Amino acid sequence: MRKKENEFYEYFAKHHLESLYKAQNLCFRKSESPDFLSEGNAIGLEVTRAYIKKWKQLDSIVEKYFGKGLSFKEIRSRVDGDCKNGFDGELINLDGMTAYSPIKGMYNTKIHEQNIIERIIEKTKMLDNYEECYEFWLYIWNFYMLVDEGTIRRVNEFYLKMKQSIQFLKIFIRVGEDLYLLQKGKPVEIYKTNQTTYNEMRKLALVEAGLPELIDK
Repeated sequence: MRKKENEFYEYFAKHHLESLYKAQNLCFRKSESPDFLSEGNAIGLEVTRAYIKKWKQLDSIVEKYFGKGLSFKEIRSRVDGDCKNGFDGELINLDGMTAYSPIKGMYNTKIHEQNIIERIIEKTKMLDNYEECYEFWLYIWNFYMLVDEGTIRRVNEFYLKMKQSIQFLKIFIRVGEDLYLLQKGKPVEIYKTNQTTYNEMRKLALVEAGLPELIDK
């Protein structure tokens, strides 16, 4: 099940970028190192999740209800139903949008910034051993709504200072409905994902990951 779960996130990222860059007709095919290759190995796409290990179990309880058009009350009810002994994290109603924190009360959100940076460092170090490509892209899943534009800006500042000989030309960071694009020498860009497009990409990803039974859940 865990392998299929990982593949769902990989295939979702694939479809997301193919949709975003439709004019380029990317047609990524599954690979291993990196996760996907475009025609002629022009682009190598790597997909990763910036989760915090000790919070991963809580993340998995909540994230399956996000992006489905559910109200705060509906998500709250389903999470409570999954946690018979109580949910250790916190769900927050932000003007009708549900935010999730794995810790109740205040905590230093810089941990998310560092976690994303660690994923970038880790994956960049692996590029020397990847199949040769003209350029590499990195798609990072983030499930913590307290990651904001300030966090992304600081991550971008770190990325701009990286000096490795082989680096990711584009870094995409998914936060809720927003997809941030980091590129050297360019301002950070933000792309929005509407509910219809999300549902289409989710369905395709579930089928390709071998999880079609989850489409209507």
